[in-house]
Amino acid sequence: MTDLTPTETKDRLKSLGLFGLLACWEQLADKPWLREVLAIEERERHKRSLERRLKNSRVAAFKPMTDFDSSWPKKIDREAVDDLYDSRYADLLFEVVTRRYDAQKPLLLSTNKAFADWGQVFPHAACVVTLVDRLVHRAEVIEIEAESYRLKEAKELNATRTKQRRTKKH
Repeated sequence: MTDLTPTETKDRLKSLGLFGLLACWEQLADKPWLREVLAIEERERHKRSLERRLKNSRVAAFKPMTDFDSSWPKKIDREAVDDLYDSRYADLLFEVVTRRYDAQKPLLLSTNKAFADWGQVFPHAACVVTLVDRLVHRAEVIEIEAESYRLKEAKELNATRTKQRRTKKH
């Protein structure tokens, strides 16, 4: 762990709401264990926060790739599947979709790519077909034809900045 300045240590104590320790700062400032206790408290709070949010989301249990029954398909190259499963982003999305699907809970998803193009978005993911299948199985797909709102906002911001620069020059 990197050494913290006294100010940084006090800020961490304050952000954690450890006001009793802050009140005894003069007695604790030089204690070698204080920074480690802070790190432990921050890690545990972060862990509990994630666990609480996961519980409140009512998402079902993860289904890791190791639980995949490779004897189910008539033919499968397990090594090829393992190699393809390096695409963590697709895996994470797949986990979210699978949990919502299995729990029969709603999921709102916005994409600027047609489902047919998802193989290009996740080129090394073995789960793309299943992912799309689960997304559309009980879905109401609403197509929106419009310019990207981010692009629209960026153009408006750029126009405002250009106008401001021109005003400053004159």
